[in-house]
Amino acid sequence: MLNTNHFYISLSYRLSQNIKKRPRLLKWYKKFCFAFLKPIDVKLTPIFINNRNHYTYLKELIDWLELNGFRNYYVIDNDSSYPPLLEYYRSSLKERVIYLHKNAGHLSMWREGLIKRVWNSFYVYTDSDVLPVLASSPFLLEDLYTALKKYDFAIKAGSAIKINDLPKCFALRDKVVEHEQWFWKNELEPTIFHAEVDTTFALYLPNYIWQVDHWDQHLRIAGNCEIRHQPWYQDTDHLTEEQQFYQSNASTQTHWTNFGAYFSKK
Repeated sequence: MLNTNHFYISLSYRLSQNIKKRPRLLKWYKKFCFAFLKPIDVKLTPIFINNRNHYTYLKELIDWLELNGFRNYYVIDNDSSYPPLLEYYRSSLKERVIYLHKNAGHLSMWREGLIKRVWNSFYVYTDSDVLPVLASSPFLLEDLYTALKKYDFAIKAGSAIKINDLPKCFALRDKVVEHEQWFWKNELEPTIFHAEVDTTFALYLPNYIWQVDHWDQHLRIAGNCEIRHQPWYQDTDHLTEEQQFYQSNASTQTHWTNFGAYFSKK
């Protein structure tokens, strides 16, 4: 008897490595995924949160997930050392934490082979320092799913990042807005943009392979799906103890971790 799960894994892995050069193959592969895999279920869809030394931001994101009915979430820890965070892991998250015991960076899901845990499933991957704008948005995931299904070229659909309310106390506000505004230019329809998504909150096709990723196969969804990138709301001249600890122990975990170094090259 054919092992359908093994067949699916083998077939979809091979397909996912060829989707860029063969748009028709991607279209067929997506039809296969949406036809034979279970529809999105908020309570069951795996959510992986990549984290290193963020405590407050992580807790706020997890509180939001719980409030909105998300239950199947996990934290990928990149060798964090912030004491309050480690205590939070032990006291509240427990078996939900995947300890890497090293800093694998913002692509830990793929670099460490964790993708094997969700071969046959749609899943969410996100940095820990983002938070949906709406306190209650239980249909966020369904909206991402609908957009991903609608556009044949798309291999992932992510939340648009809000930039029109950044505070003056954030020193790099103008440079962030200048950089990020380009992701709001190519509107396919109201609230849906053809724009690159890095590792902020996004829904991925099964067997998404980062190594063959291309920005022109991404969607950003605004409206009810918008998120804030929390570090952009910091008071640069009055960082909290936690923010100071994070910056002093930061490496290139995400696109914006060392934002000063990033913009100095522009």
